[in-house]
Amino acid sequence: MENKILKNRNAVRAVIINKDKILLLRKEDHRGIRYALPGGAQDIGESLEQALQRECFEEINTNVDVINLISIVEAHKASSRVEGKRWHQIDFLFNCSVPEDYIPKNGLRPDNGQVAVEWLPVNQLTILTLSLKILPDILNKADFSVSNVYHGMR
Repeated sequence: MENKILKNRNAVRAVIINKDKILLLRKEDHRGIRYALPGGAQDIGESLEQALQRECFEEINTNVDVINLISIVEAHKASSRVEGKRWHQIDFLFNCSVPEDYIPKNGLRPDNGQVAVEWLPVNQLTILTLSLKILPDILNKADFSVSNVYHGMR
């Protein structure tokens, strides 16, 4: 069967770290348990930051402060809806923070399979099943201080 790209897609992801813990979505389905960064697809007309704000509110029930872009990851992902088809996806990972008094909980529109929002130790990422398998490597190499990479929608 021919393997064609269905479409290109931008997605945004929030990297939220507080006191050596990272905020992750816990997802469960027929494949088992896996963890993902909050975020999702950018809608037409949205800036990356607007998409990130919307996705975080839907999934983790809070607004986030977007600090800076820390990484870009490109992948071809198999479509779960159309056999033999793939997405070409570019994920923009942003360093973000949540309010001091934030208590992890699902938003009103959680991701497919999302059962919880959890603070997990960053040093345990290598033993978890992650949607973004290279996340530990990204975090080890990321420069969280750079702030002039992303200039928003112009």
